[in-house]
Amino acid sequence: MNKQLNRGGYSIVFCDTKSDCFRYAILPTAEFVQFENTELDDYLTIISPKIYNIYLADKGNELPKIMLYLKKKFSVPLSEIKEFCSRDKILLGIGNSIIVDEYRKEIEQLGGKIETEEIDR
Repeated sequence: MNKQLNRGGYSIVFCDTKSDCFRYAILPTAEFVQFENTELDDYLTIISPKIYNIYLADKGNELPKIMLYLKKKFSVPLSEIKEFCSRDKILLGIGNSIIVDEYRKEIEQLGGKIETEEIDR
């Protein structure tokens, strides 16, 4: 639906009101871009509707720390962690830009880097 709206110059906006649900709004794309992923005090975050695959693309120089992170985060058995880490890119998760930022912070603290790929829905 967002792609159809984009053709007409509009975007869907997810508004996280810090309650148990999200609110949706439609804004002209030019206005939405000004507020995308903006947190307004402690009561509203405007979130992009884009969804991404989040990959661990660079394990950095601290492979043992990355291996421990992956073991804990995804419950990968210790006997399989080396094989799991031998892949060039590891899919960590799927999510919006807020989740991408969370993964980025975690991985960069461990010396690694993530890549994202927008999912075409």
